[in-house]
Amino acid sequence: MATDATQVYLGWSGAEAGKSVLACDLDGRVLWSNNRGGIAGVKALASDGSVLYVLGGNAGTDAEGGNLYKLNAKDGSYLKWDSADSADLKIKSLWAADAAAKPEKADGIAVKDGKIQLTFAKDQLSAVLNAGDGKLAKVESASTGAGVQAVGKDGSVCVWKGEPDNQHTGIVDAAVFELMLEPKNWGEVTFQ
Repeated sequence: MATDATQVYLGWSGAEAGKSVLACDLDGRVLWSNNRGGIAGVKALASDGSVLYVLGGNAGTDAEGGNLYKLNAKDGSYLKWDSADSADLKIKSLWAADAAAKPEKADGIAVKDGKIQLTFAKDQLSAVLNAGDGKLAKVESASTGAGVQAVGKDGSVCVWKGEPDNQHTGIVDAAVFELMLEPKNWGEVTFQ
């Protein structure tokens, strides 16, 4: 799930003949939907208000965080990366040949100020990409094993921490929990 000032975006890990991404207004009405392929999935979403970044794609590695693509937040149309003829960016293509770690799948994503942050909990690192062209700007150690889930309007970051292969929305004191909000409560949520 991701939000911006006017929309809420929902993604599913497996959509067969359905839509793996939905954009809804703040009253819960579906505005547009997207499916990257026949059977597709979403690992995580992030929006900067004009672009929705989807960590996902066709079933398999892509849907599990091995691909990143861009959608126009207004209508769901595909947007190409500035330096490519495609909306798709394969995560394994980010790494230099001599990189110490070359993860093929990201766990989390956030976007702010023209930068995309991808997290790789298993490898305990974070990658920062330029949002326009998808080029790798820097790699940082993330020794906490935390993965980005969302960035709030005020710049606050919601993270999960735990086993990198589990899909969950959050963890408190190493116990998995799910946060569910009714549409009337969609807006700003702060984790303390």
